[in-house]
Amino acid sequence: MPLTITFGSDTHSKTFLGIYETHSLPQSNQSGVFFFMGQYKKCSYFQPVGGLYASGLALLSFYLLLSIPTNPFQESSDYWIELFDEAKEKRRDEIIGIYSLIKSQRKNFSEASNWAIAETISGESEKHSLDPMLVLALINVESRFHQTAVSTDGARGLMQILPLVANALAEEVELESWEGEKSLDDPITNIKLGVFYLGYLKKSFRDLKLTLAAYNSGPTEINRRLEEEEELPVEFAMKVLSTYHLYRKQSRRTY
Repeated sequence: MPLTITFGSDTHSKTFLGIYETHSLPQSNQSGVFFFMGQYKKCSYFQPVGGLYASGLALLSFYLLLSIPTNPFQESSDYWIELFDEAKEKRRDEIIGIYSLIKSQRKNFSEASNWAIAETISGESEKHSLDPMLVLALINVESRFHQTAVSTDGARGLMQILPLVANALAEEVELESWEGEKSLDDPITNIKLGVFYLGYLKKSFRDLKLTLAAYNSGPTEINRRLEEEEELPVEFAMKVLSTYHLYRKQSRRTY
């Protein structure tokens, strides 16, 4: 049986757990006041219908409804602002640490160029779930931070990307400024492609040494060696990881 409640001359009720339903009820001398959805309501009529168990359960359900705040985040807005400020401060400190390492390797380049590279490494690393210190270590080993470096195999730029690979990556990344091989000499474009590729390899191999080996030797070659149980080329990976651990120590001192 339902329990129906009428406020003043209007009828207000909801069905909770199959216990409440709406009825128009006459006024009564009985009255009460309680807080409902941010407003005080006058309760002029209570008509219990049914057993004590049903009425008790109905009142408990109604109390639970009234206890839900109209704006659950209102009282904790300061907490979210503080959390946002902490995230901004952490990101700022990270970029400063990245910039410091870049500046030590690119002393003859402009401040604006080095800051742009630092911000790109930070943003792209976060996007692809990579440690920016790992990206910096790879750049150091690959090109020593020379943005126009070209290997004997034709790999170009800071992260030493082959033009054939770069063309495929550019379609995936959807670069608006892609103009073919010459775009690899642009440090921002090179970093976007290289970090995307590194993130892709990390998801594929799920092992940092294998990821770095695949970045250097190609994923096809590493997969072939794994299938045929041949020895893996790990020299490049070990160089990058050694530099990575060094950068991690330096970044902790900077922060």
